Amino acid sequence: MPTPNLRPVALHKIIDDVANLYASHDKKMIIKKNYAPSITLLHIDGEQIRRVFTNLFVNAVDAIENPRKKFWGFVLVIFVG
Repeated sequence: MPTPNLRPVALHKIIDDVANLYASHDKKMIIKKNYAPSITLLHIDGEQIRRVFTNLFVNAVDAIENPRKKFWGFVLVIFVG
């Protein structure tokens, strides 16, 4: 695993970017976001976090599209603070 490149990053922007990639992928997928206005920049590795959220969305899409899997829903809640 590469060494993290920590720097101030807007987590909301990363989540929005990844969510926008998947927003029109499937009509069954509903994406709702509610951000705390007090969180602006976090000292994180933006690329690693982007990969985390991309994997979460890929897994959600796979669960929706795979007819062999029983899928009831996918909820992602992230608390930062």
